[in-house]
Amino acid sequence: MNEIYKQRVMLKREEISELLALFQQAASNHQSALGMGREEMFCRGLLWMITRQKLRVNRIPISGEDVTLSTWLSEERHGMYLRQYELTDADGAVLCQAAAVWGLVGAESRKLSPLRLKMPIHQEKHQLPRFPLLRPVETEQKYSFTVTAEYLDENGHMNNARYFNVVAPILPKNLALRAAQVDYHMEAREGDSLAIGYVMEENRLLIQARGDRGLCFRMKLDYE
Repeated sequence: MNEIYKQRVMLKREEISELLALFQQAASNHQSALGMGREEMFCRGLLWMITRQKLRVNRIPISGEDVTLSTWLSEERHGMYLRQYELTDADGAVLCQAAAVWGLVGAESRKLSPLRLKMPIHQEKHQLPRFPLLRPVETEQKYSFTVTAEYLDENGHMNNARYFNVVAPILPKNLALRAAQVDYHMEAREGDSLAIGYVMEENRLLIQARGDRGLCFRMKLDYE
């Protein structure tokens, strides 16, 4: 089994949501190549879901730039799989690194499955370590957002990459993003209304959102 999956990709738009969508698709392609993709898991009543992810940015590729995306699994712990990503340019320079915690949940129950998969683990390549959950923050400003069908994916909830589209109105326009972390606490489904609070602390933007059923997500963005 191939420990590292690689593919050449291009961004259509210079946006973090676009970048994360490419990471997510590469992970799905790798899992499918291993015989453990969405279709195989769905036949067993299971779904792959991301619980949190972290990103480090040296440079976001420009639209149409030919870059190489690599992804691999670096750790499995209690049924949660830490997946690494690395994006390099034509000269091999690292543009972005990321890590995401994936888990298998019941398609109906949405609870973590006890199933343990024998996935190839690669630990030689430079990678991001496991990272703790973000802490609660006191936010100063708020706005609301209602989830519509265009934000949903095949799991029936808002796609993990689209959270950056949700917070786009408050992202700094004159600063460069250098790092980000998102913790997904509860699925956002069509029709859900989110109250999004945020506060800027120097070059760090802290965001958290709540829906009718409780905390939905927390996000930390570091700029320079």
